[in-house]
Amino acid sequence: PDDLAVLASPPPRGTRAGHAGPSPSPLGGHAPAAGPGAGLSLQRLQELVRRHGRFPEGQRLHVWRFLLALPDRRGEHAQLAARGMHKAFANLQGDYPLGARRLSARLQRALSCLGHWCPALAMAAWLPSLCFPFLHVLGADDCVAFEGCATLVLNWAQGWAQEVPGEPRRAARAVERLVHAHAPQLYAHLCAIPAVAGPGGGAPSDGA
Repeated sequence: PDDLAVLASPPPRGTRAGHAGPSPSPLGGHAPAAGPGAGLSLQRLQELVRRHGRFPEGQRLHVWRFLLALPDRRGEHAQLAARGMHKAFANLQGDYPLGARRLSARLQRALSCLGHWCPALAMAAWLPSLCFPFLHVLGADDCVAFEGCATLVLNWAQGWAQEVPGEPRRAARAVERLVHAHAPQLYAHLCAIPAVAGPGGGAPSDGA
């Protein structure tokens, strides 16, 4: 059976559907009321993960658009995209070789829009590494890719821009403390790797 179709169908009468719709997006507005994510709820998605351990293949983009409450503000994205490639990412293929030209171009477009949207991000050397893994999940839609990466930065990378052009050392130290407390063997292993700890050794955040 089509699990997503079951999730998107109205719940049985007399049962509670849980969360009825997406919460406001940090980018402003709401995710579209109609479309691929219409009818989904957090409760139903949680039940799906408990039952199958994953979201349905081929439907993950729709689910993540719902969970991230992406506003689908294509007019605003088009204005950013119309400004063209940001000069900070003009040599992205040389600095961040991916091999796949199409994927590299997608990353370059997403980063350029982020740089036009928030100039401080254009100076962040960590931005390509942060955004790249999410391009695979967010699909080939440039607007979705930009809004997903912007939501990621707004919710989970707040304060990082304050340390630009340096690395987000405060966040790195927080992760370091968690790894040291919960995985001491992994922490010791990371400290022994020069590329992670730095040429002089020491804590992983010292080599950030």
